[in-house]
Amino acid sequence: MKKYAIVAALFVLATVGSWIVIGTVGVTVPASAPPPARAAQSGAPTAEEVMFVTMMIDHHQQAVRMGEILASAPDVPHRVGNLAEKMQVAQAGEIGDSQKWLAAWAAAAETTGGAHGGHGSSATANSGPATMTMKGMIGPEGFAELEAATGVEAAKVFLRLMVEHHEGAIETAGEITGSLSNPWVVSFAQHLVTEQSIEIASMRRMAESLG
Repeated sequence: MKKYAIVAALFVLATVGSWIVIGTVGVTVPASAPPPARAAQSGAPTAEEVMFVTMMIDHHQQAVRMGEILASAPDVPHRVGNLAEKMQVAQAGEIGDSQKWLAAWAAAAETTGGAHGGHGSSATANSGPATMTMKGMIGPEGFAELEAATGVEAAKVFLRLMVEHHEGAIETAGEITGSLSNPWVVSFAQHLVTEQSIEIASMRRMAESLG
């Protein structure tokens, strides 16, 4: 498990004017930072929400790496290789979307003058320390096992590790869901739980078929 601790000072701006949709359940992601002139009264993410998105970038990067390792292994069953490739592409896309969202709010804070936004500003700070444990992270021994495996064995190791990885992400999302308020983070967490629950069921069926 990996533990993070950051202090975030974030400021409210307007709903993003340009959005893109990812995934299969309509997750909305800001394509750019909100225009400075469109300040809003609510919606700024909390330090905990920023922590959650930041951790999920790291978590997704592990999944992408696992997909890369499996792709380099010889004689992997095609159906497992295809699933791993689709998951790799999806999670790489979500990493980019999450980084854009974090950058948008960082730009928002800078545009409003950060902690010195001025008297009478409509920006509102949501700041404070946040500590959270990211569950399901794969350790060096797991990656070593996957790198050493080939063929059907590589597929089995990948599926076992990825199920564990997904379950950790779902558990972490479940722990924070009740305290979420930012619309994007709420949507992202819901998408993560839905999508990865489906993938877990699919991976378990594949693992059973491999014996």
